[in-house]
Amino acid sequence: MNHPKRSIAFLCCICFAFNSMAARTNADDSLCISLRVANQNIECGKRMPIEPGKGLMVDRFSFYLSNLNCFSKGLMIHQVASPLLIHACERPQKLAIPSQCDSISLTLGIDSVIQEQGPLAGHLDPIHGFYWTWQSGYIHIKFEGKTISENAPSERPFTLHLGGYRGAQNCVITRGFRRKPGCNTLGIHLDELLESEVFLNKPLVMSPGPQARKMALIIADSIKLEP
Repeated sequence: MNHPKRSIAFLCCICFAFNSMAARTNADDSLCISLRVANQNIECGKRMPIEPGKGLMVDRFSFYLSNLNCFSKGLMIHQVASPLLIHACERPQKLAIPSQCDSISLTLGIDSVIQEQGPLAGHLDPIHGFYWTWQSGYIHIKFEGKTISENAPSERPFTLHLGGYRGAQNCVITRGFRRKPGCNTLGIHLDELLESEVFLNKPLVMSPGPQARKMALIIADSIKLEP
């Protein structure tokens, strides 16, 4: 008489286990954005040492991230095609991705297909202050702050508004990353940019051009997917 009850209980256990496995398979992870220099996380608005006699204060680091694609065993399983305006200094930035994602590709900036439509809505609304003109398009990256030195002048402000999507001025850059379990941080390491000749010689960039492209390439190459 107890066999049917035991069979039902057994089936219930199997269903529960299967549902639990499915939930884990479909669960999302959070992909975080972090600014880093000298192996430290940057706290915006605060002076921080980066080497003896030198320091940095970051006031703003904002950028457009487009075409966030997640893959599992070579197949795309998730896509965020619309550009997202990321303000890395304002609040913790997190993007949901599938936990089974084993590689990621993303684009820094906004491609010509969108640019040539002119100003749009949402994250692309000019109200955010990231649209130049119909000729120049959107600003892809805004990086503002100051470097600090013991030598005079002690503070050197910098303002980098990097953009451009045509020809040699193209700052739209795509990069891909292999993802290991637990690697949920897109770390943007700014050391190479701050030490680069193009930054040291021209810490004020406000329009498309060769300097903007060089700096955007350095930033794109500085991104790492890490724990």
